[in-house]
Amino acid sequence: DGLAVARGSLLAYGLGGVWQVMPGGEPRRVHNFSNIFDLAESRARPDLIYCASLNGLSLWRWAGDKLTYDSSVKEVRGNSLAEAADGSVWTGTDNQGVWRVTFEGEPAKPVAKRFGADSGLPDVNNNIRVELIGGAPLFLTGKGLYRFDPATERYRPESAYGARLADGSMFVRAISEDAAGTVWLIAEPAGSEESAGSELGCVRHGEWTPLPVPEVSRMRGKKRLVPETVGGRDILWVLG
Repeated sequence: DGLAVARGSLLAYGLGGVWQVMPGGEPRRVHNFSNIFDLAESRARPDLIYCASLNGLSLWRWAGDKLTYDSSVKEVRGNSLAEAADGSVWTGTDNQGVWRVTFEGEPAKPVAKRFGADSGLPDVNNNIRVELIGGAPLFLTGKGLYRFDPATERYRPESAYGARLADGSMFVRAISEDAAGTVWLIAEPAGSEESAGSELGCVRHGEWTPLPVPEVSRMRGKKRLVPETVGGRDILWVLG
């Protein structure tokens, strides 16, 4: 489940569907949305909304202040999504590696390509998530953080947030970036039972700062980090 802001409205999404809330208005369920794991407004095509779901990657188009269905790429069943600067859309999956969808021709048509172990991705039979961090898709694998290298069409470990998060020893369960570029994350030893040895911290200017979270071991399932700054003070909300 999650929240997104688009066109001046709040979109609340989850397995039960998507609700649109306009300022001062009543929640309105968007027709035919269901089983949504992630949702994002396109930066390259501002009239589009992308949804990652059990039914594939779906594209929805704004008609005034309402969303209407546009099209789907049904084979791209993802658990998360991120749009790159070139307009391509990336989705993580539970056991199929990573999908990339590009838009080619005129009118533009989606072209999907799947990446797996032969492209340098580790642990492809387990959950891989993608988040937009540092202005580009960042892939959260069971063996640490990875980036895609367009020149080689392969994945490489990302060490910008600490060597431990790139050497295969840690699994990043949740990550988020605030407006100032600080990256917040929860990590745990790779292959360990969920929440065993969990660490919470932030990375500022390449330096890791650990944070105490005494109740993190009680939080199971999907975790989410929501940072904000109030009165010059950093606040991190940990959901799970």
